[in-house]
Amino acid sequence: GKPVRIQNKSFIDYILTLSLEVAIDYDLPVQIHTG
Repeated sequence: GKPVRIQNKSFIDYILTLSLEVAIDYDLPVQIHTG
């Protein structure tokens, strides 16, 4: 199927922040793909 693209910036910012907090809590690396 077709991939979903989230366009709500507030939601993206929230999910990114939450993900970083979880990564810190579990001492996990984070890789961000910007392209």
